[in-house]
Amino acid sequence: MNQQDAPDPLAIGDPVPNVVLPDAKGNGVGLSQQTRAGRWQIILFLEVDDITARREAIAAARARLEAVEGRLFVVVMALPDETQIGVDLFDESRKAAVYYTGSTGRAIAVVSPEGQLAAQFSDLELDAAITFCEAAYDKDTPSIISHAAPVLMIENILDIDLCKGLIAHWKNNPKQKGTVASAQQGNAADVTSIKRRDDVVLPDGELFTQVKAQIGRRVLPLLEKAFRMRIASMEALRIGGYDAANEGAFGRHRDNTTQHTAHRRFAVTINLNTSEYEGGELRFPEYGRGLYSPPAGGGVVFSCSLLHEALPVTKGVRLGLFTFFTDAEGLEREKARQQAAQQQA
Repeated sequence: MNQQDAPDPLAIGDPVPNVVLPDAKGNGVGLSQQTRAGRWQIILFLEVDDITARREAIAAARARLEAVEGRLFVVVMALPDETQIGVDLFDESRKAAVYYTGSTGRAIAVVSPEGQLAAQFSDLELDAAITFCEAAYDKDTPSIISHAAPVLMIENILDIDLCKGLIAHWKNNPKQKGTVASAQQGNAADVTSIKRRDDVVLPDGELFTQVKAQIGRRVLPLLEKAFRMRIASMEALRIGGYDAANEGAFGRHRDNTTQHTAHRRFAVTINLNTSEYEGGELRFPEYGRGLYSPPAGGGVVFSCSLLHEALPVTKGVRLGLFTFFTDAEGLEREKARQQAAQQQA
C-alpha cells in the first residue's frame, strides 16, 4: 500500500502490509521495512496544531516504547514539512489514518511484532496504548529454546463474536462422533480409541462466509510468509468438541498418510473457548514436550506431515475449528484421485 491507495479499513487481527508514507523531506518510509518490523509499533495520527502541546508526552512515550523494543510513529495529517519537529511521517490525504483506524481524525493504531493490527485507541489514550504494548512484551519472556515445533502461532484469527457464533452452531446441531480418514473408507473410519471428538460441519451460509473470509485474510498471508506456501484450496470447516466427560482427545497422528489425505499440505486448529476448559493442549512429540494452546480466536498452523496430538481434556469442553489447506499441486492431485474413483464406480 502507498498513500494513493484506499483499501478497506483494517480490523483487529488483520495483517498490515508495508504502508509507505512520506517523511519531512518527502521520502517514502515503509513502516514494515525490515529495520522497523518485528517490534511493537504505535502509530499516532495527529493534526498539525497538536504537536507543540504534546511534545513532552510524545518524548516520554518514545522512551517507554524503546524500553520494550517498540517504536512510536507520529503521523501528522498534512503535507510534508521540514519545519515540523517531532513528526515522523505525513498523511496529507488521511487515507492511512482511515486504513489503520477507520477515522479521518486523531487516533492510534497498535501493530504487533507479527505484523497484525493488535489494537486501536483514541489519540487521548496514548498511555493505555503503551501499557498494552508493555504488558504484551512482559508476557513474552525470552528463553533458550532447545526444542520447538516448526509451527505458526497466530492470535486474533477469528473475532470473538464469530467464535461465539461457531460455538452456538456446534451446540445446536447433530454431532458426528470421532472419525478419521482410512485408505479403504475415506473419512468414515470409526476409531474412537484414538479420536474422541464430536464434530459439526459448518455449511455454506453467512457464518461460513465470514469465517472463511477472516481465515483467508489473517492466516494465508502469514502462512505464505512463514513457509513460502501459496494456498489454493481449503477443506470443509469442522467445529469440534473435546469433552472431559469422555476424556476427549486425539492421539498421535499425521494428517496426510492416506490416499484420501495425501494432498493436504497444512492444518489449522483455532481455539474457540480457551480458558473455559482444562487440558486439551496441542503437542508435537517429535519436537519436545512443549504444549500449544492459543487464546480464543487464535490458532496453530502446521504441516500435515508433523506428528501431533490433542491431549485429553480434563475439565469442561474444548471447542475448536479445524480445516486443511493445500496448494495448486495438491489440489490437482486430489482432483485426479476423485476422477479416478468416479471412473471405477
